[in-house]
Amino acid sequence: MGKQREVYYNGSKLSSKEDGVKILKAARLELQTKVFQIPANNNLIPYISTFEFGDAEIQTLEAPAIPQEWAKKFITLLLNKENIVECLNTLCNLDQFGLTNYRNLIVAILNKIPDVQVKEVTNIDKEKKQGENTEEKKHQENTEEKKHQENTEEKVNDSEEEKQQKLANLVVGDPNCTYNEVCDTLSKSKAAKNLWKKLMDVASDLDIPCEDEIAIERGLKTDTKTYGSALREILETWRGKHSKNAKLLTLVQVLEKRDLSGCADALVDKFTSK
Repeated sequence: MGKQREVYYNGSKLSSKEDGVKILKAARLELQTKVFQIPANNNLIPYISTFEFGDAEIQTLEAPAIPQEWAKKFITLLLNKENIVECLNTLCNLDQFGLTNYRNLIVAILNKIPDVQVKEVTNIDKEKKQGENTEEKKHQENTEEKKHQENTEEKVNDSEEEKQQKLANLVVGDPNCTYNEVCDTLSKSKAAKNLWKKLMDVASDLDIPCEDEIAIERGLKTDTKTYGSALREILETWRGKHSKNAKLLTLVQVLEKRDLSGCADALVDKFTSK
């Protein structure tokens, strides 16, 4: 069974950059003088992907230098890496790159540092732990997603309630909801053609007196009234009959009932965005 080595500090798996820097600094002198003594081996190290060396860093390490100087430059670069923990773990597994002699020396040096221990973890244990971490992460993500969805739905519900309240506070014909504004919004909506076809149905739903309905319909048929003027007359008659109960919310609900949601939405957008 393959083995993977990981660095532990104070009994726990090394995880913080600060602790990684502390450990590497404590091991630096011995690493510089006892490891990295074979130039041919050193030439392989800059290309190990974990170290994430850029072109400039690789050029620095490829420049001619005695082994001890090379080691000093290499360790200095590692100390500035954000992923120094992964770098230390990789140093403890250099046997995977054919550098078993380096690996043995590095592990021995690190194990001499107080509170530091390099432990062997079988691949299956690591995979199991990764699997557990993945499941835990999925559970956390699902929980966060569900919470976000609930918050979103709550906000949407709150927003809808706020819109309904605004509409309920507006009376058609008042200064903040004039006949001109309502008629203009409906006439310019994409569903205006459907509104004209059902205009008398809307009038009936708004409880317009029969004689008024008849007069308005006759005017439309004889072309003495436009749809726009007929709509305004319907709204004025409705307001005259119901006074302050001629709520914009009621008009919106009537339009929705008649499958004129495009017109209803136009009114909602117009008067709730004020």
